[in-house]
Amino acid sequence: MASGYVVRYATRRSFRAEHDAYFSHGGMVVAHSAAPPANALTTVRVEIPGGLGFTLAARVGQPVPGQGFMVTFEPSAKSARAALQQLLASPEFLRAEAAEGAAVERPAVSSLDEEDGEEVLTDPGLDALQLDFDAPTAPKARAPAKAKPAAGQDETEIFDPETSFDSLDLEIPEDERGDSDDDGLSLHPDIMRGRFQGAVRAPITEAERHRAPSGGTVLRRPEPGETYQVYVVKYVTVTDYLPVAENLEKNSRMHVPYADTNCRVNDAAVLRLTLPGHNVFNVWAVVESISYDEVELRVDPHDENLRKAIVYRDTIGARARLEAEKELPPGDVSVIRLTEVVPDERDEDMPIRRRLQRMGMDDKINLAQAGNKEERMALAMDPNKAVHHYLLKNAKITLDEIAFMARLPSLNPDVLDKIAENPGYTQNPSVAKALVYNPKTPVRTAIRLLDRLPRSEVMNLAKRMGMNLKLVMAAKKRLETFKG
Repeated sequence: MASGYVVRYATRRSFRAEHDAYFSHGGMVVAHSAAPPANALTTVRVEIPGGLGFTLAARVGQPVPGQGFMVTFEPSAKSARAALQQLLASPEFLRAEAAEGAAVERPAVSSLDEEDGEEVLTDPGLDALQLDFDAPTAPKARAPAKAKPAAGQDETEIFDPETSFDSLDLEIPEDERGDSDDDGLSLHPDIMRGRFQGAVRAPITEAERHRAPSGGTVLRRPEPGETYQVYVVKYVTVTDYLPVAENLEKNSRMHVPYADTNCRVNDAAVLRLTLPGHNVFNVWAVVESISYDEVELRVDPHDENLRKAIVYRDTIGARARLEAEKELPPGDVSVIRLTEVVPDERDEDMPIRRRLQRMGMDDKINLAQAGNKEERMALAMDPNKAVHHYLLKNAKITLDEIAFMARLPSLNPDVLDKIAENPGYTQNPSVAKALVYNPKTPVRTAIRLLDRLPRSEVMNLAKRMGMNLKLVMAAKKRLETFKG
């Protein structure tokens, strides 16, 4: 069984395509016919034209039919991934990539037997997987066996962060090599900390940036059936989001640190801000400029979701988080690009049940906290019980809606308990009765609420068949107090 794999890219452009599709999201597909057992540890050595090689520790995932098997990179591979990302942004790499033309070829994959240091090329059995790439290159000369690392030593083979870029002969400014206390990561400070507006960046020439002429971009919503890009920017801390919110408020623009070769200037897009506390805001935007390491978005200043995203920093929850983050180091910011299609039927014209079927968890949470009555009632019957908690946070919810929710056997029992704990709700006889008769209300809670029911209801409950025996006995005992 091979204990590692070598992936050789014929061109730099091929590696960039693979990096944007897989590496940047924490894994890759290894096109090899024999997959190791799931969850096994392995290594993947990435070889790029120019004699560059990076070894990443990885864990084997599930097979991918017709392609090979998936691996996810281990935490110890973060430094190697950071060096790869820095390499992609280097001027030398970009110049060499531009000289290669537009062709993108599949990489050649071989297995590495570490016991004798011999590389065993992928066998012809790969044809059975119907893989779409050229035959692998000829095997290299036999290499000496690698020494096993000492116990506890990091197996990831990377360049030393102090000398790696000097040895590569890359002219990368000192301010882009990363901070010395970033655990050796050589990511640009903007990417590491999400400070997209204030950090010092390498100058981008006009040749490296495609920008629309002044007034050339048009804010618009894509038509039904049209494809658009979604840039998901997730912040772990409120502190890192503050300068971004300020820039959005002043300039209605955001620089997203993502190398995107699939978008064009003037394309419609969505900026999806994912903020702490399950706060997600989808803001319509247009691609205003594109460079080798970022996409500049101009957001719609009249978008209601933009206003909510800006106001978020002043909410009670955000201020509380800011206090707690005073002693914390800056958090990481992740960026993911998705491709979505506008449905042929507008969301506004769909029945609420169909709209909910298309929504993810974050969208449902936002709707529960800000939706109208019809949307709140539909969410109360949603099978995802985790959403029910957020309905009680909606400032517009009425007592009639609380009574309706209290009657639902499908409601989350924890939410029923929270309703019962609120005197403003249980003082209403309809709410108290609904909670007592709801079979999903915890028995101890239902017994406590017997004091809220009139004598006639307690008498009726004492005679009911099929109710919880403890509740019926408590009702009978309550009747005795009425007689006394």
